[in-house]
Amino acid sequence: MHSEDSDDDMNVGAPMMVEVKGHSRTPQQHSQRSLHRDSDEDEENRYEDDYEDDMTTARSGRTTSRKKSLGRMHDEAIRELVRCIALTRIVYGANHWKLAESHADLAEAYLDLKGLAPQADYHAESAKTIMLNTVATYTTEQEKADVIFILFKIHHTQGRALTEMKQYSDAEKALSKADRTCHDFSRLTCVSDDECDEMEIKYCHATARLYWKQKKHARSAAQFDKLLDLMKRQYGPDSMDLATDLYLQSHTIAGANYREGSTKMVDTGLALAQAYIRYGPQHKKTIEVQDELARLLIRTDRQEDGLDILKSTLPDKCEIYGDYSEQVSDTHKLTASVHLSQEILRNLSECLNIEQIVLGKNHRKTKDTERTIDILMASPGLSNKFVLSKEDELKKRPKFNTMVTTKQTLGI
Repeated sequence: MHSEDSDDDMNVGAPMMVEVKGHSRTPQQHSQRSLHRDSDEDEENRYEDDYEDDMTTARSGRTTSRKKSLGRMHDEAIRELVRCIALTRIVYGANHWKLAESHADLAEAYLDLKGLAPQADYHAESAKTIMLNTVATYTTEQEKADVIFILFKIHHTQGRALTEMKQYSDAEKALSKADRTCHDFSRLTCVSDDECDEMEIKYCHATARLYWKQKKHARSAAQFDKLLDLMKRQYGPDSMDLATDLYLQSHTIAGANYREGSTKMVDTGLALAQAYIRYGPQHKKTIEVQDELARLLIRTDRQEDGLDILKSTLPDKCEIYGDYSEQVSDTHKLTASVHLSQEILRNLSECLNIEQIVLGKNHRKTKDTERTIDILMASPGLSNKFVLSKEDELKKRPKFNTMVTTKQTLGI
């Protein structure tokens, strides 16, 4: 016993030893190891942040690389078509329909791949001049079909180019010539129905775009209806791509909202379809138009449709801009604001009913809640969803006054 007391006295003031699975360490050592552990955790967090930054950089790098590679492919295609014109002139001469075909191919490439309407119009006009100066001799009906198809491509490409250049009257003339060549092509026995349908689809698309540019929305909608029928027949009802659905959506908006403000929605819907066709779904311009259409739908009391579009764009935005980007944040914010405004109004309505019962209608809290509801109900989308009671509607009517006030005395 004495020895144990002496041992305890000897340990007074000394650092306390902590036994952990056969190892002894002092509190100082424990705190130092804790600091090391914290520093390791901070290092791991920094590593994770760096990893996420690297992943975002990698995504943007892949997108940039894809754009550059696509641009290089387009430039290479243009160069090959220019070489083809030179070789065709050497082989067939300057007044052969094969040379016109090469110019028509280059015009179409300038318009579809580079979006250069003036260059497309120039080469289409060159091809047309060659065809006018050429005495076409057909050895077979297939050669005749090839020549008619070249004429269609010339007029169709020139019509689209003139539409982009806002020369609408000339564009309409060019597309009417394309329509005539399309009918001539369909009368040949050597062509298939699929070839005729493909040509008709191109013509309907070009004319619908022209009428849309001219703000002739009724004629544009009719052409888009025809385009939809042709695409269903050509590709089947179950294999229609997103662009076709967007055309249908645009026409639905045009038919259901033929009033003030509907033109903007039709234009936005068609712009979305065109962006999808030209750039694809995973492109910044396509996503920008989708956001604009979603906001318009939310403003015009179509919150569910707008929210569906916003939800569908999130994966593409994360892929293009990164998971932690301003565009993704804005999408979440807009989605949350719609849900929040609807839920707040529902809760405030219940709160107002309780306050009127408990505190009375003239209480300060009750009046503050009423003012908040009035502010929220000023939104058209919310006011249509939440119907006021008859008592509330009567309260909002202006008070009727039977007294007539005049500045002059009656009878004078």
